[in-house]
Amino acid sequence: MSNPYAPPDPSKPRPPRPQPPAGRRPSQPPRPRPEPRQPTPEEVRGVTTSVMLFGALMMGTLLAGSLPIPWQVAAPFVGLLSLWYGFRALLRVRRLQWRGMLTPMLVAGLLLTMMTTMSATTRVTLFWDEQTAYQRCSERAITIAAQERCDREYREAISPGG
Repeated sequence: MSNPYAPPDPSKPRPPRPQPPAGRRPSQPPRPRPEPRQPTPEEVRGVTTSVMLFGALMMGTLLAGSLPIPWQVAAPFVGLLSLWYGFRALLRVRRLQWRGMLTPMLVAGLLLTMMTTMSATTRVTLFWDEQTAYQRCSERAITIAAQERCDREYREAISPGG
């Protein structure tokens, strides 16, 4: 019995290659992909600046959403501004054809910012009275039991059946 892992015997003739069926063209060899061009330092600086600005505005959206009630109105506007700069950063990255994880991270950041902006907008527009009542109650709550009562009243106020 011969060794199946041994290299082929060079003295043996090779079996003929199978021919493609009639009417079909033989497959073309794949074209080599052109190398992506290297971005200039100015382009890299511009993309980096826009990504960092997007990240800062995204964090600003989160922070503005946790401010006291009159200042929470800023959260949807900061969120929209963050979405604008995030889309611009994504377009810049795609235009430069950067490979790696920057594009998926920007898309994930845009989705998170969109959800945060929608949440902040909903809280400000639909639950303004409930938010102000909760804020007043929390300011007066001295004990843990009083804070828990405020939390329970707020949850009951914003629940669909409440």
